[in-house]
Amino acid sequence: MNPWLAPAVSHTANPWLAPTAISAYVSAAASSIASGIAVASLRISTRERRKREQEEQRREEEQRQAQASKVVLYPRMGNGQRAQIVVTNASDLPIYDVTVVSLYNNSGIVDRVAQVLPPQGETAIAAGGVVLPYESRTVLTFLDAAYDPWHRTAAGRLERGSYIHPADGKLVPWQR
Repeated sequence: MNPWLAPAVSHTANPWLAPTAISAYVSAAASSIASGIAVASLRISTRERRKREQEEQRREEEQRQAQASKVVLYPRMGNGQRAQIVVTNASDLPIYDVTVVSLYNNSGIVDRVAQVLPPQGETAIAAGGVVLPYESRTVLTFLDAAYDPWHRTAAGRLERGSYIHPADGKLVPWQR
């Protein structure tokens, strides 16, 4: 028999070699690869999105803390006058409900210093009683321009959130 004249190889003897079966396998393999790539891409985009969100939250927290970190409290001794506690807002935004909590011998004196302390503003109050500012533990509380509560501890550490008064358990600054 002349090989040039022989009929084409019959695919009916082995159905796995049929053109439709081969194309189905290739199609399934391509689909599996595409699915794997899609899943990997989704995981990568999810990680990137989470990373962007975390970075954005970190920047927002830094911006919030940037204003609060410019609010300080310090004692000022007068020339023969009574000692004062000075609160300074060196930020470019106002602060609200400025309160000084002076703790001495397990008692607390709460003085609302100002409803609003303007940007670059300063205010002073007389130190409570005969107690000098350096003899007591003094805590500064305030609300920033976004009305988030902050307090500066007696050690000078800035913390976000209301201060819990040790004598009566009330929050300072008071919630609106």
